[in-house]
Amino acid sequence: MMMESPEIRSFGKWISILHRQFQIYLDNELNSYDLNSSEYIYLVNLVCNEGVNQKYLSNMLIIR
Repeated sequence: MMMESPEIRSFGKWISILHRQFQIYLDNELNSYDLNSSEYIYLVNLVCNEGVNQKYLSNMLIIR
């Protein structure tokens, strides 16, 4: 069995940290609009895809 190096194992950890820091940043930036990071992805898709519907959004964002 091949062992993963510590660098490879910690790669996922750093992705997780980066993702969380980005969420914190978005929350701070969107706070003045009374929005949060979980709503951001919907807004981006609505702006970039004019006329989309709820089914499209749920498929695009893999929401079941």
